[in-house]
Amino acid sequence: MCKDNVIEFSKFQRQEAIQNPYILKNLAKINSGQYEGFHNIGKIYEQGLGISSNIPKAIEMYEKFYEIHRSKRIKIDVIELLINIGNLYLKLGNKLKAAETYFNAGMEIIQNQPPKEHNSLLKKYKIEKLIRRTGCQDLI
Repeated sequence: MCKDNVIEFSKFQRQEAIQNPYILKNLAKINSGQYEGFHNIGKIYEQGLGISSNIPKAIEMYEKFYEIHRSKRIKIDVIELLINIGNLYLKLGNKLKAAETYFNAGMEIIQNQPPKEHNSLLKKYKIEKLIRRTGCQDLI
């Protein structure tokens, strides 16, 4: 679990983190207010860079980064981030959570982009197609 800037690791994950200089470097970034460290740690867990791949932990880090973006309005490509999180949920077999995350990506476009760009951005990111891919389009 993550609370504020704190990342909680299991005993095994702590051992992995201590042995992985990339995680330690990004934890230091987070502690100094450079929140992209959450994104970087998410990538490390997603791709298994120097540690075992851990998709739930990657999602946790990406979602923490997204939460910080929303509260502090950090400049990131939120839509790409949400689509990546949705893809990871789909990889885990959680179709409803994936559809919800894709829907949120679409809402980010509608709420934060100029109205004249809505259709082109929704098509560019293939939001409708991503939601249909989950089979949950009627549930969200």
